[in-house]
Amino acid sequence: MNEKPEFKPGLLVVDDEPAVGKLLKKALAELTDDIVVVESAKAALKVCLGRSFDLVISDMNMPEMDGAELLSILSKDYPSMRRIILTGHSDLDQTLKSINEGRVNRYLTKPFGIKSLIEEVSAELKLGERERSEVTRLRDAIDKLSEE
Repeated sequence: MNEKPEFKPGLLVVDDEPAVGKLLKKALAELTDDIVVVESAKAALKVCLGRSFDLVISDMNMPEMDGAELLSILSKDYPSMRRIILTGHSDLDQTLKSINEGRVNRYLTKPFGIKSLIEEVSAELKLGERERSEVTRLRDAIDKLSEE
């Protein structure tokens, strides 16, 4: 079992299939206990208004708004949020759309192995933590320069 990161990452899971959302929440519980599962892009946007997440995992094919569109919005409004998209289809056009428009960090196809999912999510959380540390370091350096 992987060690939990020192910080408590917040994960948002978006999938219109409740069983997949439950599976992801259960599988990722070894990384954090702060996991919110919603069943639509609209619900995801609403929940993001009230809090921040370190990572969002979204299904690609959902009614009303697909995962690429959702991740595109989230990438603009929450640029530090890491983004993973899941799909049951390996359509190249959809893949490119989600990567380019949604600024997707990782792309996973269904079915996926739980172990590989955990490894991918863990890697994204570590990258996000490194980015936050670097931003903090740079801000501190700027603040120090401005004091001189």
